[in-house]
Order: sequence, then C-alpha cells, then structure tokens
Amino acid sequence: MSVIDGATDTVTATVKVGALPYVVAANPATNKIYVSKTFSNTMTVIDGATNATSNLKTGIQADAIAVNPVTNKLYLTNYESQYVTVLNGATNDATPVVAEVHLWAIAPNLVTNKIYVANAGSSHLTVIDGANNGTTTVSTGNIPCAIAVDSVTNRVYAVNYASDSVTVIDGTNSSVIATIGVGERPQAIGINSVTHTIYVANTHSNNVTIIDGTNNSVIATITTGNGPNAIAVDPAANRAYVSNMGRDHLTVIDGRQATTGGVSKVKTRGTRLNNSADQR
Repeated sequence: MSVIDGATDTVTATVKVGALPYVVAANPATNKIYVSKTFSNTMTVIDGATNATSNLKTGIQADAIAVNPVTNKLYLTNYESQYVTVLNGATNDATPVVAEVHLWAIAPNLVTNKIYVANAGSSHLTVIDGANNGTTTVSTGNIPCAIAVDSVTNRVYAVNYASDSVTVIDGTNSSVIATIGVGERPQAIGINSVTHTIYVANTHSNNVTIIDGTNNSVIATITTGNGPNAIAVDPAANRAYVSNMGRDHLTVIDGRQATTGGVSKVKTRGTRLNNSADQR
C-alpha cells in the first residue's frame, strides 16, 4: 500500500499489507488505517504515525468498512453474510449484529451514532443504533447499493440500482420522505453537506443526476464518460469527481456551475475511484 503526502502528492512510503488488498478505511482520531484483503478474514492495521503493521482477525472478508472515530468502532460487511461485524477499535473485540441479506453498502451518521446498511437482497436498509447495536429497518427501492448521509440535515440517501431511484430517509424517525427518479442503473452517490447537493452516478445512462437536498428536486443531469461508477465530493472546492469505468479520466463537476455546463475532464493513469459497490 502506498502512503501519499497530501500536500505534495508524492509517495512517501510503501507498506506491506499482504496479498490482494481490497478495502481501506481510516480512523482519524486514532491514526489507524484498516486494510481488508480478498479471500481473507484478517485485516492489516497500519499505525499512521510509524507505518508499523499488525494483523487483526475479523472472521469475515470485509467488502465494506465504516468507521466512527467518535466511538472508535468499525462496522464491517460481507456481501454473502447477513451479519454486520462491529469491532471495538480499542480492544479489537468483535460483535455480530444481524441485518438482512446481501449487504452491499454501509454509511454512518457520526452525529447521531446511527449506521445504515443496504440490504440488496431484501430492498431494505438496516439501521443500527451505535449505542446498543439495536436494529430497525426502512423500506427502499429494489437493490439498494449505495448510501450517503448528510449529517447536517440528518437525511439519508439510498441508491436503488434496479429501481433507477434514490430513497430519501429522515434520520430522526427513519421515515421515507421522498423517492426521486434518476438515470439508468444508479450505482454511486456523493454529498456536499455544505450546499446539500447530492450527486448520483448512473452507470447505464452515462450521466450524473444532481439533486437539491433542500427540496428533493433534480436540478441537472450531467453527461459523463462511459459507465460512471464512483463519485467523490470535495465540499471545500465545491467539486464532484466522477470515475468512468474503463476510462483513463475523471469527470469533474463544478458545483457552482453545474446547471450551466461546469464540467471538465482530468487525465489519470487508469486509477479509478472506489466508493461504489462492485457489480455482483
């Protein structure tokens, strides 16, 4: 795994994490980095200060990892399992929490200490109370595959891959506020919590739907490259970066000019973002 200096974009170290590293998550409070590995029930834990590594047995291959730095807990999901593994970052103790089937995505609300898990096989989100691991469910569209949380408004957005829609959920009472139609086979979502703008990558229609989170309306549809499958949002710069499957460029959307064509491309070296679920 490469360690990159964010100020200079230079590689400062290479850390051995074992074969087939898959998912990476960081806890900024403890300065620990967690790396899951394909076909392995062990994660590599990196000390961010020294780059020293240790192994942590999890019991599953983590297909997705959510970190709550406030509580120092990690939430691991595996697509083939119906359990969410809750790891105590201080003791490494693991607790299984029953969700539903085909766990495809996970996202926490750090303010409310609730964790949202997409159950692609049952068209629900499982909501985990981080204080006691109690669970409730919320209905979504078909095959929820990506989740984003606006912790400022306490709204949760679930992308429904087979319904071509986004379910908007009130985090206070887990009620469905709205269902918003988007493009074909949406697969990834990103949020600017400053402007409350939501970006949804539609893999089969080769575009991004932009939603105004203040009134749940679609404000623009932006053409991208072929197969947009991941999004990252920089709230400070008010930009969204969209990875296009099989292409060597990112589509960059300027949030200030999105409705008037504020789009550009950035050449890459084949690297793509990885915040969306892989098609299974």
